[in-house]
Parts: sequence; C-alpha cells; structure tokens
Amino acid sequence: MKRKLFLEGTTFSFFIVKDNVVITHPLDDKILPGITRRVVLELAEKQGITVKQEHFSYADLKDANEAFITSSTRNVVPVFAVDDITIGNGQVGEITKKLINAFSEYQANY
Repeated sequence: MKRKLFLEGTTFSFFIVKDNVVITHPLDDKILPGITRRVVLELAEKQGITVKQEHFSYADLKDANEAFITSSTRNVVPVFAVDDITIGNGQVGEITKKLINAFSEYQANY
C-alpha cells in the first residue's frame, strides 16, 4: 500500500518534530521552496536542532511530538491537531517555541 504523504498547504510549509528532530519534506517536485521555510531551517541548525528533509506520511502525525507551519504571512505557527489526531500533548512544544523566538529575533534584526 502506498503511503499518503502529508506535504504542505497552499500558503504554508509543514513540519513535524519527532524525538527532537525537525522533519520536513525535501525540495522535490512535491513542494515549493518557501522563503520562510528556508530561514527556519537555517535558524534550527544555528540553534543546534537536528533537521531532516525526508518524506513523512499522514500516519506519521500520530507519532509526532510537535508540529508547526511556516509562511511569510504567519511566520512560525504551532499545530496542535490535524483532523482527529492530536499532535504530542496538544500544546506548544519546546522546539517550536525555540523556532518561534529565533524567527522573531531574526525579523527584528533583519
């Protein structure tokens, strides 16, 4: 059975955090290269957060500890649930908080 990939929205990039690793899809023919996505990936690495660019499926959301979206109009926004799947404990995770703060600082210094 083919895995149903969970990719992105029409105006945002989607990330999950599992075991303290930020995971987002690789730039391929399935997603667009978002500017905010790129900046957040750079900031994550500067913060010492491990980043993997690999495909994940809708089913993988059940094992995610955190999730967030990025976009040029919303910056970094935590995701607490997708459909009936609660992400992690349903609250903002520590890595998501770090990236929200890092992005806010990036904008202030830009």
